[in-house]
Amino acid sequence: MKPVAAWRRRARSWFAVLVVGYALAVALGLVVTAWVGERHWATGLMLFAPPLLWLAPAAVLAVPALFLSRRLVLVLGAAAAMVAYYFADMGWSSPNVARGRSYTVVSNNTGDRDLDRLIALVKEVRADIVLLQDSTRTEARKLQREVGMAHVSWIGEFLIITRFPVLKARKSDVPSDTQVTPAAWFELDCDGHTLAVCSVHLPTPRHEFLRLRGKGILSSEARQSVAEAVKHRLRVARELADEIAAEKRPVIVAGDFNAPAQGHVRRIFSERLSDCFAAAGSGNGLTFPGRSNTPFDWSGRWLRIDYVFAGPGVRPLAARAEPHGRAQHMAVVARFELSSSK
Repeated sequence: MKPVAAWRRRARSWFAVLVVGYALAVALGLVVTAWVGERHWATGLMLFAPPLLWLAPAAVLAVPALFLSRRLVLVLGAAAAMVAYYFADMGWSSPNVARGRSYTVVSNNTGDRDLDRLIALVKEVRADIVLLQDSTRTEARKLQREVGMAHVSWIGEFLIITRFPVLKARKSDVPSDTQVTPAAWFELDCDGHTLAVCSVHLPTPRHEFLRLRGKGILSSEARQSVAEAVKHRLRVARELADEIAAEKRPVIVAGDFNAPAQGHVRRIFSERLSDCFAAAGSGNGLTFPGRSNTPFDWSGRWLRIDYVFAGPGVRPLAARAEPHGRAQHMAVVARFELSSSK
């Protein structure tokens, strides 16, 4: 019996090292991923990875832990809780009370979604402004017809349907190496107050990540190409944030930023603007992937990459993500008021 007991003690010791090492690796990985974010392709890839990949080792280690040391189950539970808290992105705020006229904006990347469900949402929240990215004029006309809004305007893939007159529309001045405009500006007359609206669709890292699949991650050429794409995305984000910061009128910025809430790109904007969901959001803010067409499709959304930001002169009142539906991106709904409407 003594050799068996000694073996059990040794196994327990080595297993404890393994479990504690995993928990420390998770904690360190989450901190480094949040701090570095999209500035390096490896941490950028970790940002977009499903939480199940972070938790897979815990699932494997949990069964032996039950037999060797139940205290180690608590360590695994703590690691799982860290991952859940990191990716959950819940909003616990109560709506702010409006001091004047309030407005509701709905923003959505409409690629690969059921437009009828979006129309129902717009009617349900009684939206005043609808911003669409990756959309078509046919979709805009159908939505405008169904919800009865008087004004529609578009710049390339960026469309706005609104109850207010569109005074001006233009492309963003931020250049893009891919010849794809990252944003469009619309100037609205909201009850006599001028509101600048910026609709955003930042470059996606999807194509770069696909290059790293399989043996691609071992290719220095592929890694260099991805590194260059990372620099480009950061440059576009910084220049767009500078352009928005130069706007002196009340401004709303919304769209598909292709940037997880825990990462660096989102902080580039949140340092200058108020993230409406972080300031006044409620419920689950996750917006992507509503329909991923991957083995993880059944697990639902795990990222918040679609946002509504409020600039100076705009006060967030409430915000939430579209609660359900089959779409690649869930819509974001935010209610706000203009400071000048107090």
